[in-house]
Amino acid sequence: TVFEILNEAEIRPHKIRYYVEKRDPDFEEKMTTVLHAILLQNHLNPQRIVE
Repeated sequence: TVFEILNEAEIRPHKIRYYVEKRDPDFEEKMTTVLHAILLQNHLNPQRIVE
């Protein structure tokens, strides 16, 4: 099982802080800027699909 594999390798993702928490206080603002740029690009060039 996945538990056995993680346990054998002593991998504890739930104990790693950055795995669970956002560390960048400006993350939401940066994400919004990037998403707006992608939407603008899609609007200007509708044939190009960004995945």
